[in-house]
Amino acid sequence: MQDASIWFLPVMVHRRQLYFFHARVSLASAGPGRGANGRDGTLVPMVAQDPHDLTRFVTAQKDAYATAFSELTAGRKTSHWMWFVFPQVVGLGHSDMAVRYAIGSLAEARAYLDHPLLGARLRECTAAVLSHQGVSARQLLGPMDDVKLRSSMTLFEAVDTRGGQFSQVLDRYYDGVRDPLTLAVVAEWAGSGTDTGTAAGTDAAAALLPAAPTSMWESPEVAARFAERPPDHRLVKLLLGEDEYAPVKAAWSTGPKPRVLDLGCAGGRNTVWLAEQGADVLALDASRAMVAETRRRLAVVLGAREAAWRVTRGYMHDLSEFISGEFDLVVALGVLQDAQGDAEWLQALSELARVLHRGGLALVANFAPDSAPNGTPLTREHGTQDVWVGFGSPDRRMTLPDLERLDGHFLRHGLEPVLPTERVRVETAGGWRVTLNALYKKT
Repeated sequence: MQDASIWFLPVMVHRRQLYFFHARVSLASAGPGRGANGRDGTLVPMVAQDPHDLTRFVTAQKDAYATAFSELTAGRKTSHWMWFVFPQVVGLGHSDMAVRYAIGSLAEARAYLDHPLLGARLRECTAAVLSHQGVSARQLLGPMDDVKLRSSMTLFEAVDTRGGQFSQVLDRYYDGVRDPLTLAVVAEWAGSGTDTGTAAGTDAAAALLPAAPTSMWESPEVAARFAERPPDHRLVKLLLGEDEYAPVKAAWSTGPKPRVLDLGCAGGRNTVWLAEQGADVLALDASRAMVAETRRRLAVVLGAREAAWRVTRGYMHDLSEFISGEFDLVVALGVLQDAQGDAEWLQALSELARVLHRGGLALVANFAPDSAPNGTPLTREHGTQDVWVGFGSPDRRMTLPDLERLDGHFLRHGLEPVLPTERVRVETAGGWRVTLNALYKKT
């Protein structure tokens, strides 16, 4: 007999333009390997024994775990196993591997940690990470995977009833800063009231999430206000070749329809304007409310189906759904600054540079550290290069390099200023904010 547990995953083909659906069916029909006998001798469906399909991790680790543990013990990761050895919450990655091995609920995370094999291996690998002194997570794992480790540790800390190991990794390698995107998902799960896998640690994890900024970005009213603003004036000048942007536009190597990524699209003010100008625009934002508002407005221009695949929820430090050199222009206005630490900032810059083709442009706006919107100077986070606290609220963390350091960061990623980066100071009700406006070209 066929088990009724069937689930579907969207599989992206050619960057969301075509979708297929893959169904995984658990068969409980009689016969070897199709199920297991219960105490009364009846056949127990596989889904009852493994409701979260943790077998997928066991299978993936079968031929890879020894190598993974050996590399962690040696202090240098050289092969590919991160997804199924240090799992993350669903939604942080869009590759087939990231989707397949994502954790979809607190109950699944709890079950993973309680699994006699998987939980023991996770703790063993975490201990191996902690066995090294004087190295960074990036030196141990490499770029991008160091970000994944923080996500994984943040998740399992939230459901760990023993305490200790996962927190130690976060304290040692990430200055105690939990992954904000993972915290947001954990808080959402915990607040839904439908997930029975919550452990005592979840409340503490949810408390680490800055409530005010998160609620603000997920507010439909805020998304609508962002959307009603006019398109960025520098973007307009660049696309139309006006004023000081005229020679930049003339030298810009792009086809008749420039391919543009609007990174952190907010309510879609720039996405919609780009579409109206005939650009081949894709948009990404971490906020569900912002994605919904951008899709709604873009649908008026391109239709609902087109808007649905062009605007997706994602994160600036993981652009793996886009191929290298795909874009003529990346628009990153007021988004990079929300990196919660130096590692996330550098990974976001690395991804931005990767998806631009040679000669492609990056239009950037980032607040500066001498901003004081409430009249109180910001405070640099101890042990970081460019992370500052206190922009708008006492606990808000932002990555805010000054002008020279901003240009330097982009230069190290192969992007040079096309026009001089400018400082723009705007007075606020209680103080002022300073924005750094930059335009870079990939060399």
